[in-house]
Amino acid sequence: KAAEATVGYTREQVVEDVTSAYFNLLRYRKLLEVAQETLDQAAKELERTETYFRLGSAAKSDVLQQRVRLENTKLDFVVADNNVKKAFADLAFAMNRPMAAAFEVDTSELETDYFVADVEELYLEALAHRLDLKSSEYTLEARRKDVTTASANLWPSLDLFLRHSRTENDSPYKFGSQKSSNTVYGYGVSWNVFDRLQVWTGRSQAKANARIAEYQLEQARLNVQVEIRQLHNQLVEASERAAVSRETIEQSLEELRLARERFRVGAGTTLDLIVAQANLANSRASEVGAMCDFLIAETMMNRAVGRLVVPVAVED
Repeated sequence: KAAEATVGYTREQVVEDVTSAYFNLLRYRKLLEVAQETLDQAAKELERTETYFRLGSAAKSDVLQQRVRLENTKLDFVVADNNVKKAFADLAFAMNRPMAAAFEVDTSELETDYFVADVEELYLEALAHRLDLKSSEYTLEARRKDVTTASANLWPSLDLFLRHSRTENDSPYKFGSQKSSNTVYGYGVSWNVFDRLQVWTGRSQAKANARIAEYQLEQARLNVQVEIRQLHNQLVEASERAAVSRETIEQSLEELRLARERFRVGAGTTLDLIVAQANLANSRASEVGAMCDFLIAETMMNRAVGRLVVPVAVED
């Protein structure tokens, strides 16, 4: 039973690794979309600035700054695209398909309600369902039974026996009875009094193993409690970062609008416009990062409390 529970927990860890790699791939795909939007935006701002320059309302330095901004966003796009490819390779490796060709993934899973359960309820759920704890419990039960087995030779043993034999001979050369039967029964008592030191040693070792298994179970429960509290903190932090990011995106959109208007009327600089663009891109990236961090931490929490549904393997 302990071995079966260990195998089940190992399968849950595999599910966790694949799911985390999957959400990381979605993260970098979303960041690639953000990089593409930022690149398009930088191209439009350069075109707008060049138009202002031809009309005489912008300096040549403003055009050069926007060109540098465009080249930087192109570099960011290349980096984001490489991150997508690396994340796909990590997902294929987690799925034991390291040389797999590109395949499509469902991107609709990148959404959540940011719900975080109470930490005490999570810990109680883990004690009831986590498979590695069940494995430790089964191991402790087996070690305690080893103590009973090792104590058996301390006491005398009683052997009961019954033997019955029947003979039938049809040979004409045998005189006397041709058929005979014999029944023997009895009992015997044995007690190995010269091997008691070895028995006591084995019994003491079994008790020590049982005590070790008990301590290991208690330590495993403490480790689970610490892990759940850490994951709970990660979930709360990611949820708060997502909320802040949403507010920051709205603020960055408004700052970008005002920066464009100030630049149009000559009351602002190109630097103000570039800073507003960068702040908007960072805000969007922060929201994506917070959501993916929450989903990954949620997956780890599901494994930590024993909620993961392990799919049944299908042979090809």
